[in-house]
Amino acid sequence: MRTGKKILICYKCYKFEEQATHHCTSPTQQCSECSSKKHTYQQWKNLLKQCLNCQGPHRPLAGNCPYSKNIIRQKEKTKRQKPKQTHNTYAEN
Repeated sequence: MRTGKKILICYKCYKFEEQATHHCTSPTQQCSECSSKKHTYQQWKNLLKQCLNCQGPHRPLAGNCPYSKNIIRQKEKTKRQKPKQTHNTYAEN
């Protein structure tokens, strides 16, 4: 990923952190440029882009999407809050 952080992305419906592509229940693939269900990126002709996650004027996979940045922040916060596991050997107990 561009950010170096792992975000679960469905490459069929372009939703974040919901399901992997092979588990997607969406009947059609959405356009990765404008989020339309009427065509895919191969048929995209419109110059306007729209993120289906935040409704912003960028493609769903844009690195500057505030929705994806928020997910990354939440994941980093959760990771910092988890206690570190110790792996003591029998000799150390």
